[in-house]
Amino acid sequence: MMAFAGAIMFQYILTLNIIYKRKLQKMTRTDYCLSRSYQIKENIKVMQMLRKLAFPTILFNLPAFAFISIHTYLPDEERFNVVRNVAVALFDLWIPFYGVSFGLLMYNIEPKFQESVRRWRVAALFLERFGDVTGRFRKITTKSPTPQQPNETDIYFSMLSRDLHADRKHSNMSALSIIEV
Repeated sequence: MMAFAGAIMFQYILTLNIIYKRKLQKMTRTDYCLSRSYQIKENIKVMQMLRKLAFPTILFNLPAFAFISIHTYLPDEERFNVVRNVAVALFDLWIPFYGVSFGLLMYNIEPKFQESVRRWRVAALFLERFGDVTGRFRKITTKSPTPQQPNETDIYFSMLSRDLHADRKHSNMSALSIIEV
């Protein structure tokens, strides 16, 4: 029940962040706060990544809960000792498998994680050798990439850069006119 309530709260907070992002886009320049805009965008990105990983997490945790439940809830009788010990052994085997599988799943689902993993020397060597295997899996698990949308500040900074680095032969002062009232 708590997991269900947590999922509802997670979706509610994500929806609030998306709504607030839309409000920020409609604000005037005097009300707009660049740091708040970036924070909201980052919140949305992280929450969408976590949402992608939520269902696989549930699936990967089910066997572990099953093994522990068998060990915990079977009667403590001698005839069930073998089953209980096998359940503990399977749990101990499942945990490393879970870690490796979930790491590979996260690598294949989230492109930002791929970029950071490729910076590690050991991971880069591994991916060079086994890149074709992970690439085939990635094609199955990912959607087609969405086109890059320009950042709101790109226009401002490109204009600023052009103004700062432009070779000025003439002053801009001639373009100004004096208005008398």
